[in-house]
Amino acid sequence: QHPAHCYNSPTGEIMATAEGGWDNYSFSINNTDWVTVEVNQNAHVFNNLLANEHQVWVRDGNNCTVSQITEVTQPAELVIDNVTTTPITCYGGSNGSLTVYASGGNGGYQYSIGDGFIESNMFSGLAAGVYTVSIRDSLGCSNSVDVTINQPLNFTLEVVTNSYNGYNIGCYGQT
Repeated sequence: QHPAHCYNSPTGEIMATAEGGWDNYSFSINNTDWVTVEVNQNAHVFNNLLANEHQVWVRDGNNCTVSQITEVTQPAELVIDNVTTTPITCYGGSNGSLTVYASGGNGGYQYSIGDGFIESNMFSGLAAGVYTVSIRDSLGCSNSVDVTINQPLNFTLEVVTNSYNGYNIGCYGQT
């Protein structure tokens, strides 16, 4: 048997092999639909299976039937546990950053924010905006989440000159 590649994906396999009885074997995974293999063949592969217990039946040329329960396993769900962000220091800048923390799946993580996958879970030099953070493992299982890099409001300064009837008013002693 081969486990499913990704969590909750129909990629598991079971190889059933018959021995003994009479030649001309048929195999079933639901005891309803049967697959007869060629004469002198004694095995069949059931594929596209979800993780679960499956009962496999084999029937020989005299309609004698035996079955066995086997389990197709799966890896833990690939999860983005957390994404920490550092906002832009000044309005319009591009010094934001984010770090992705993940678990589960098959290991060998790669990360992306849209420009291809890399080994590092840290991205820097980011402008303000929404980024789709994606992760994939060594078997291609993936997950993604949208993350916002914030920035402060636009920083402005306005200088007002006080005047009285068109004359600038200064402090005592100023001209």
